[in-house]
Amino acid sequence: RLADALGCDLLNQGVGGALFDPAFITRDLAFVPDLVTVACGTNDWSRGLAPAAVAETCAAVLQRVRAAHHPARIIVITPLWRADEAAPPSGRVPLGEVRAAIARVARAQGCAVVDGALLVPALTGLYEDGVHPNDQGFAAMLGALRAELAESLIV
Repeated sequence: RLADALGCDLLNQGVGGALFDPAFITRDLAFVPDLVTVACGTNDWSRGLAPAAVAETCAAVLQRVRAAHHPARIIVITPLWRADEAAPPSGRVPLGEVRAAIARVARAQGCAVVDGALLVPALTGLYEDGVHPNDQGFAAMLGALRAELAESLIV
C-alpha cells in the first residue's frame, strides 16, 4: 500500500514470524534501493528475548543492511502496539523497553526511526487478533507512514 501511494517499486522480503537475523539480509538484488524499511522486534519480544539481546541483533541487521544497500536511506519501524503488551507474561519486560532499545540502535547507526506504537491506534477493532492489523488498521498505518515519510524523508 505504501509503495503504491508513493508511486514506488517494491520488493517485500518480509517473513511472518521472523526475528532479527543478519543472515536474512542479502546483497544480490538486481537493483540498488533508494529506501529500505526494517520492521522487526515484536516476535523477538514475544519469544522473551531481553532488550539487550534484541538491540545486539538489531545492530547486526542494520550494519548488514547498510553494507548491502548503501546508499539507501534506512527507516526502522519499531514494533506496533499489541493488545497483550499491557500485561506481559511473567518475567517478560514491557514491549516499550524493546521499542526503545531498537530506536537507540537505529539512531546510533544513522537510521530514521518511526515509532510503531503510534502507527496504528491502540484499538482492538483495528487488529485481527490483537497483534496483526486488519484492513482498517493497515489503512491507518498507511496514513501515518505516508505522513511520516512526507514530513521527514521524502520531501
